[in-house]
Amino acid sequence: MNRRKLKKEKTHGTQLFNATRLSCDAKDVKKAAELRARGNAKYHPDEKRYMSAIVLYNESLAYSPKGSEERAKSYFDRALTCLALRRFNDCLRNIQLVRATNHPATQNLLLEGYETVAKLFLDTTRTAGAELQLSYPGHEHMTHVANCLELVRHETLEKTVVTNRKLLAGDVVMIERPIFVVLAKDQQCLRCAYCFGEYPFTLIPCEGCTWAMYCSEGCMMEAYHRFHRYECGLIRQLSEDPDSRTGVTALHTIAVAISSFNSDLEALIRNIETVDKLNQNIWTMNWKTATIKDVLATMHLLMSDAQRFQYPDPKQQHAKAVLIYCHLMLRTDLKQRYTMNIPLLQKMLYLCYEYLNILQYNAKSKSILQYDLKEKVYVSKEFGVGCYPLISMLNHSCNGNVMRIDMHDGRCAMVVTRPIAEGEQLLECYGYQHLLRCRDEQPLRFLRNSSLDCWCEASVRYFRSIGMLLKEVGFNTRDSANDIRLMHTAIADRDAKIASMILQKQQQRLNDTTRVLGNFELIHRGLLLKHCYAMLYGDVMDTDQYTRFW
Repeated sequence: MNRRKLKKEKTHGTQLFNATRLSCDAKDVKKAAELRARGNAKYHPDEKRYMSAIVLYNESLAYSPKGSEERAKSYFDRALTCLALRRFNDCLRNIQLVRATNHPATQNLLLEGYETVAKLFLDTTRTAGAELQLSYPGHEHMTHVANCLELVRHETLEKTVVTNRKLLAGDVVMIERPIFVVLAKDQQCLRCAYCFGEYPFTLIPCEGCTWAMYCSEGCMMEAYHRFHRYECGLIRQLSEDPDSRTGVTALHTIAVAISSFNSDLEALIRNIETVDKLNQNIWTMNWKTATIKDVLATMHLLMSDAQRFQYPDPKQQHAKAVLIYCHLMLRTDLKQRYTMNIPLLQKMLYLCYEYLNILQYNAKSKSILQYDLKEKVYVSKEFGVGCYPLISMLNHSCNGNVMRIDMHDGRCAMVVTRPIAEGEQLLECYGYQHLLRCRDEQPLRFLRNSSLDCWCEASVRYFRSIGMLLKEVGFNTRDSANDIRLMHTAIADRDAKIASMILQKQQQRLNDTTRVLGNFELIHRGLLLKHCYAMLYGDVMDTDQYTRFW
């Protein structure tokens, strides 16, 4: 038994050692050629999986060296695919990119032909969604939070956000812009890593790594100066970890922080050490005059909450912190400036670990509506994560009374999903929704991710799962099914008029219904409310019109 334990510990130790070793993220012509060949196979007339081909061409571009013939071939193949999808503006852009690289002379005649065809038919520009506004006046010092919300101390939860007036379903009470956004692993070949716009047909690769891609040279330069120079080369290695979200997000946050202080680590550490985690109130800060340095400092006010949670594998957490620290101090320009400052280096290592802890529980997912081919409906699809200091003040409930809506301009709005009484706390579901599992499974699921059991009302009162709630009597399923059908039609047709009609209907019924927590109709209409808001004020994936080509 002791030998087995010793062997297990030795294996775990080897894994941790390997996790702290920096790998090389370099361009690879052979890998680029393989990915392009796979893309050509998807493009073949017998397949016609054009969107899958686009993703593979983008991956090929990420691996191909600057000015190489392989990069020119990938741009050429992507231009041809855009032509097949009738993306004529994008086709012309790719032709420009081909001509700017070391392309074979044999492609010139074909490029002229493609250019002539593309210029005959040009795409119309995309229209932006409507603006979402607060339902009540904002605070004097933070105009993006309704003045009816207050942050108060709680005996066990440390802080709670409560309302000093009655709120109705559909009320918008917070609209916050994230400190940063990090794309999900499956989105890096579909979206710009700086502006996060959906530009899969015209992305260009970072020259220093095989991960980041951008929609323009301008976004690439802005990203490099604001954060990417300190994360370039490590993102792909961190993304290969099963729990890649926390590591990549922490690296990005540290990169933003260092760049914000012009690479002055001493100033960064001093700014963090002046934060009074016990007495400073994030609610009283003047957000109208706050700089990026002030906003970054607010993240450390979330640490007191993060300390109440315990990471499932502390050793793995330490390994990630060491890996990020080694990358910053060995691969970036910080190496020459701070190699001999041992006390400062120790504080930087602790900072890496602290950010990992903070972001483990305070990084919020960002979603977009995407068409599900199998279910033939639109579903919420995560495309990245962001950090919102003010929204992070809301506590968890398995049956929350507010929901997050990711807007088309990058901001996040908090919308009330059912009537909230004066003095009641605003609660957000962190993802442990009681509908998805039975009561006995809830605490176990929560414990796997923290050191706390869940004592929200849904857990204490044994709220039922979706299978049990479907058996409730008195819910007009036919009326609901009609609303669902109309909603998905409105999303597919981008019909704001239908979405507005359904939104008003759901708001009226939610506000007129007697509050019975756990009632299926109440929950179901809340979900329809979220889809309506996402349709009117959020984003629907632009590439959904090419769903059949995946």
